[in-house]
Amino acid sequence: MPTNVPLLRDAELTLLPWSDVDSLPGVRADIVATSNDPEMVRWTTVPHPYTGEHANDFLTAVPDGVERWAYVLDGRYAGSIELRPGGVLGYSTAPWARGKGLTTRALRLVAAHAIAQGLRRLELHIAEGNAASRRAAEKAGFTYDGLLPDPVRLRGHEDTLARYVLRAPEEPEPNSTSIAP
Repeated sequence: MPTNVPLLRDAELTLLPWSDVDSLPGVRADIVATSNDPEMVRWTTVPHPYTGEHANDFLTAVPDGVERWAYVLDGRYAGSIELRPGGVLGYSTAPWARGKGLTTRALRLVAAHAIAQGLRRLELHIAEGNAASRRAAEKAGFTYDGLLPDPVRLRGHEDTLARYVLRAPEEPEPNSTSIAP
């Protein structure tokens, strides 16, 4: 598990490094409940039914090169977000935390962190029919960049993934001057 994952926060939301996630009361039960929620089952490839053993694996096995956080609101697990190699982000939001703008805020925090670390381009891959997730991406500043060529299998049906992209702001060239009109 990466040890250099920083704590990120805004005025109300905390992104807790995954290495500290066990400090949250009831986190395993919250992960199981989130992963068994019908919307998670519909739009993701998490195992179903999702068990405590799956949650234990998720809590302890972070792939190499992945930075993962728990988003925490009022001391409670509200979801997870991760930055994967190549600048691809993935996230899930607990049912009780949806509709509060938390995913958008988490995306903004991780995007700012990634850009500060030198990444110039970030991507999200979202099931084309997942309107709520697509709205969160757009509110966080990601723009639609077309469909991925290969569909993904989701619970007995195929869905096309939409690609959303966020590019780091262009920096002016060193020693450049601008001439006002």
